[in-house]
Amino acid sequence: TKFGLCSSFLTFCRPNGYMIGHSTHSVMKIPDDTMAHIFMAGLGTGLAPFRAFVEQRKFQKSKGTKVGNMTLFFGGRYSKTEYYYREEFEGYEKEGLL
Repeated sequence: TKFGLCSSFLTFCRPNGYMIGHSTHSVMKIPDDTMAHIFMAGLGTGLAPFRAFVEQRKFQKSKGTKVGNMTLFFGGRYSKTEYYYREEFEGYEKEGLL
């Protein structure tokens, strides 16, 4: 069985225990050039940052800005139970965002 780093840590924390953490600046940034092709590969990062990129491009497109192509690769062992954003991403694909 494989466990995620953060989720495993939180699972095994004791009630009323102390945890120390800090946030850092993200290295994942959407390009300023709205026509730049964005190639995204979810290799353990999860979909959240990429979902935000697609939502940003959708917003820009809705305001009349021309946007470039986006390509997303990600995977999971069990798509029926792990693909939480299936309908959303299939909608983006139909719109031509992905």
